[in-house]
Amino acid sequence: MVNEFLNVPVPGLWAAGDCAAVPDRNTRTFYPPTAQHGVREGLTAAKNIEDAIIGRPPTPFVFKTLGQLATIGHRTGVVMVFGIKFSGIFAWWLWRTVYLLKLPGLAKKLQVAMGWSLDLLFGREIEQLITLRDIETLSDLLSRSRLREKNERNAALVLDDHEDVTSTPGWPVTPPSIARPVPRDQGPLPLAKQPNVRRVLVKRLH
Repeated sequence: MVNEFLNVPVPGLWAAGDCAAVPDRNTRTFYPPTAQHGVREGLTAAKNIEDAIIGRPPTPFVFKTLGQLATIGHRTGVVMVFGIKFSGIFAWWLWRTVYLLKLPGLAKKLQVAMGWSLDLLFGREIEQLITLRDIETLSDLLSRSRLREKNERNAALVLDDHEDVTSTPGWPVTPPSIARPVPRDQGPLPLAKQPNVRRVLVKRLH
């Protein structure tokens, strides 16, 4: 939060751009954190710092939004300039023109212009770079998924053995509370350690 002179409530500190909430005296709100405001706020803050060093009174920040431009799809844009609104490919072209003019340095402008020109002639290549961290993450997810499926199969096998034991004539009915659930965060329990499976093994041995 700053005042109209871009002063933070701390002596000798100024702020500008999208990291500062600059009040608008006309609308009693705040200026939007856009580039056209941030650039001019930076110039006003620099001038006020110079005035503070020399001892002159600071200059308040006052600016009226020139317009808004945005791209909303493939070669389609929306524009609002001086109260005039329109959309389409011409709005998209105007957005690119303003963006290109605002880039710092001639080399950067030429680089971006060449890239855009090639994009008009050739299709865009969609690719993704996979790092070693991505491979480790995918491997960990795959191992967890396989362990979960294995635990579910072992749990189903234990339940099937429990039904076979309880349905055998002459065998006492084992309550369901005896069946041990297979923990998901641990490996599957060996079948020989399940109480119902041990009972089946003992019967078959006799």
